[in-house]
Amino acid sequence: MIIFFGNNKKDKDVRLTDKQYKDLVGGMSRKERKEFERHQDQLRRDREDDKFDVAIAKIALFTVNFTLF
Repeated sequence: MIIFFGNNKKDKDVRLTDKQYKDLVGGMSRKERKEFERHQDQLRRDREDDKFDVAIAKIALFTVNFTLF
């Protein structure tokens, strides 16, 4: 299980075992747990979008450099 903390450039990925994750969310109410999971999903999507944007920028840069020669 990977837990995300922070936002954008200062993101931190923390890997937890199943037991550590259960300990983390075990004390949360159902509502708190749903909100926590929703927030984790959003951070995960943001991270994937950032990686996709970087890949597109690299392709565009390569294409520009290639056409110049």
